[in-house]
Amino acid sequence: MRTSATQCRRRSNAWSAGVSPAGQAASRRLGVETTPIQPARTPARPVLLIAFGVFILAMGVFLALPAAQPLLAKLARSGIAMLQHRGYLRLPSSVYEARLAGYLAGFATVALRRIAVPTNRRAGRILVD
Repeated sequence: MRTSATQCRRRSNAWSAGVSPAGQAASRRLGVETTPIQPARTPARPVLLIAFGVFILAMGVFLALPAAQPLLAKLARSGIAMLQHRGYLRLPSSVYEARLAGYLAGFATVALRRIAVPTNRRAGRILVD
């Protein structure tokens, strides 16, 4: 069964929204049916992104609190032991544990400062007056 010229035009008009004029002409010459370019996917739902951001912020605040210091110290000590076992750390673990206390205190200070006072990272200026 053959299709009439009107049916072909209707079909090509329905599909022509996403096909360039040159593509339409080429498909007519070659006798092939073209498919339109698919539109871009819709972005992720903003609610999910906001919830993920709030979760990350809460984790950052929790890790900066003094209550999380024993957990962080325990994880760091196990990491030090693992790296010594694998041969990456040659000094005694007491050297690394002495450094660890300073690192944790510095981390807590920097984390709370960055959460409390947002800055323009490009210019390095504080946004809050």
